[in-house]
Amino acid sequence: MSLFIGILWFAVESSFVFVLQGFLRSLGLLETKKTFLPDFYPATPLGSMIIFLLFGVLRSIMVMLKKYFASITKEAFIRNQREKLLEYALKNSKDVASYDVVNVFSERVTQAGVVVANLSGLFNITISACLFFVFGLTLAPIEMLLGITILAVIVFPIQALNKRIKEYGKASLIESKKLSQVMII
Repeated sequence: MSLFIGILWFAVESSFVFVLQGFLRSLGLLETKKTFLPDFYPATPLGSMIIFLLFGVLRSIMVMLKKYFASITKEAFIRNQREKLLEYALKNSKDVASYDVVNVFSERVTQAGVVVANLSGLFNITISACLFFVFGLTLAPIEMLLGITILAVIVFPIQALNKRIKEYGKASLIESKKLSQVMII
């Protein structure tokens, strides 16, 4: 199901390019020959606005579907794990401590369910990101590679800067703790 949602998410997000082109063309801000729109796409402002609104509704439905299926996956996992845990605890009641079962039943299984939901969302995003990458390389390979290169050049200095800021923040926290201890005495 995550594969389907990821592909559907890609389709909805990539269609925004066409919706925006149609809207800008209907306002006269974009020439018809510079668009990738099919002939049946409405050229009037009202028609393109209706398509724009329908796109917004479709995108909202997709966001809800992503969250819904991640939640369903989480709850199904939790139910399945709790069912197995109870079955195991009942079969081995003499060997298993009740507080361990309660801890695993309430806390650990719930935490694992959150991890499964996050993995489901990650899988959706990974699929759509891979499709966007292929789509970008197909439409504009030079611009795509240039953008990735610039992003890589920017990321490394920012990570180094974040690391330094974190180190200075920790040092500042240590010094402020020392200062507050001196003031208390």
